[in-house]
This record gives sequence, structure tokens and C-alpha cells, in this order.
Amino acid sequence: MTVVSPTGAYKTAAKFRQRIEQLVESQYFDILHFSGHSVTLKDDGGTFLILPDEGGMGVAVSARVLAKWVTAAHIRVVLLASCSGSSLRTAIEVMRTDAEAVLGFRWDVNDHACVEYFKRFYELYLNKRMRISQAYCGACSEVRTSEYGLPVWASAIAVVKN
Repeated sequence: MTVVSPTGAYKTAAKFRQRIEQLVESQYFDILHFSGHSVTLKDDGGTFLILPDEGGMGVAVSARVLAKWVTAAHIRVVLLASCSGSSLRTAIEVMRTDAEAVLGFRWDVNDHACVEYFKRFYELYLNKRMRISQAYCGACSEVRTSEYGLPVWASAIAVVKN
């Protein structure tokens, strides 16, 4: 497992993005799991992952750039643990690649609920070897009954190739 986080040598968004691009151009990955912030602009203004930068400002990376990373690294599954990262634009861009699925949230979710959702998803997908669609549905079901009425399960969306 390769983890790239915006700390140490990758403190600036430019260096962080450069490191990601070096990795996807030189290695293959099964899963890309982005944990952070994202935004979907109104009126099809695009969807962007927000890479953290010094001084609290973020740098936007478009869904189209994300799709280029997916293609370069032959990524099969894209998981977006971020608010508003799974939009129609994200689905279109990622599904144009060879990826099998993209999964994330349509609107804002709190950090705890997001972590719990993906814990359950990974348990079902990796440990119990369920298909992506089954793990998605199972995680939705489990979170729906455990997150004190928080609608994180309703925000989750998966787009899966058949």
C-alpha cells in the first residue's frame, strides 16, 4: 500500500500533486482513495478535489485530471472520502477510463460518518470479498442503522461498470 499525505516533504499542494503524478506515472494501483475536501460547482461548473496547501488555502484538481491519474496508474476503483466529490462530472470522467467503479458522496458529510462508511465498505469489499456494488449497498445499510439518523448512507453513490 502506498500512502501519500500532505505532510513533510509534500507540504505544499504543488509538491503534493507532483508526488501523486510521479506515482501514477510509474506504478499501477488497484484503488485510489482520496480523503480530504472537494467541491462541485453549480450549473455544471465542474467537480474538484481540493489539495491542502500551506496557509490554509487549497488547490483545486479537476475530475478530468483525476481521470488522467486513473488512466495512468490503471486504477480499478476510485473512492472519494470527501464532501460533494461524487458528481455526474466525476462519474463521467472516471467511467471514461478503464476503472470499474467510482464511489463517494454527493453532498456534505461529517468526518466521523465518512470514516465509518468506508470502514464498513472496506470490510465488505476487501475482507469479505464482496463485489463493489454489494459492498456499497452493505455499507449503506450498516451505516443507516448506526449513525444516529445521519443521512450519510443516502449521500453515498456508486457508479459501477457492468
